[in-house]
Amino acid sequence: MRSSRPRRVPHGFTLLELMVSAVVGTIAIAGALALMTAQQQAFRSSAGDRAMQEAARSALADLSTNLRLAGYGIEPWLAFDFGPITNAPPSWTGAASMRTPGYPAGAPGNALPACSPAVAVTDRDSITGADEIVFHARSAAFNRQLSVAPTSTTLTFTRALTTPMYQGQILQVMCAGATQWAYVTVGAFADAGATQVSLAQGCTTGFPYQQQMLTSGCFSTGFANARVFKIDRFHYYVARFADEAGVARPYLMLDRGLKSNGAALVEPVAPDVEDLQIAYVFPRSAAATQLVGAATGTRLERSASSIDLDAVPPAYTETLSAASRATNHPGNIHGVRVSLVVRSASPDASLNAAGDATIPPAGNRAAIAADGGYRRIVVETTEAIRNMDVRGPYCPAYSVNNGADGLNVGGG
Repeated sequence: MRSSRPRRVPHGFTLLELMVSAVVGTIAIAGALALMTAQQQAFRSSAGDRAMQEAARSALADLSTNLRLAGYGIEPWLAFDFGPITNAPPSWTGAASMRTPGYPAGAPGNALPACSPAVAVTDRDSITGADEIVFHARSAAFNRQLSVAPTSTTLTFTRALTTPMYQGQILQVMCAGATQWAYVTVGAFADAGATQVSLAQGCTTGFPYQQQMLTSGCFSTGFANARVFKIDRFHYYVARFADEAGVARPYLMLDRGLKSNGAALVEPVAPDVEDLQIAYVFPRSAAATQLVGAATGTRLERSASSIDLDAVPPAYTETLSAASRATNHPGNIHGVRVSLVVRSASPDASLNAAGDATIPPAGNRAAIAADGGYRRIVVETTEAIRNMDVRGPYCPAYSVNNGADGLNVGGG
């Protein structure tokens, strides 16, 4: 006979089972959260690395593109700005009273006080901070003819400007046959549509204030065949700049020497560039002085073994084997080594905010203290300067009948 006692059916878990389940669940959730946090951190780090690399690419691309232009259309000794050049030849061979040699003013590590730059050059070579570099090249996108003889105060063009011309713009006025030329500087803003620009006055001891040359010689008698070109100035430096969110970050900056209503027009090139270091290559000089500005702790100086501003500049007429082309004169620079330190856009939580507060060494600068908690990379490139061996002034062929002859009409 079967028992009528009912079968026992469980009604729940014991306390011990619940505790074990809770512990296991907590461990699983913690592991998932840790994995998700690690993935997020890895994603942020990866995104930060990509942003640093993009900033480095942008900075190097801008610098390299413009460095390749250095010296185009102008004398080699005018390409790079380091300070007063003792033996600077005049751009025009008229009477001594008409010449303005000696470009520019200031020592290799100082500004150019005589000509009131838009943004002062404070240190071309620093061993405790960022370097600055200043160079020049003729613009291939601008040319104008003169409608009347130039004066020491005014240039008048046959065609109106298509884009504004700002105070501080350097102009090169070149006579027919490119045998005589002079440099002048725009003294006031000229809007698009203007046919006349005024010239800056008063800075008679250095480049580019040579307007007194325009009052005689081919400029006064052959003005109809003269051409006016723009000379672009490139001054790269590192400075704090407020981004779109109003946050001040280090930027690679570009100053073209232009002003609007008296204020400097500066361009942010790339964000989060903390340092710029420059070294110069003189391939024809003595082996020990072919690269200057790269020895840690050694600043550039005015000397034959560094930047020789007292050497005789290389002249157009001299052969490539001439003694003047084998010195460390700025006119003999044939390469520029650029080193950049780029940091992450924001602090990295995986780094120690108190530690990791060092900008790594670059160029001739040793490691220095900086904001902590940022990721940093160092990038470097060397750019060849190919315009420094030019054997004569270049005056391109431009159309005289608005392009009907198939020649370049020019712009601006």
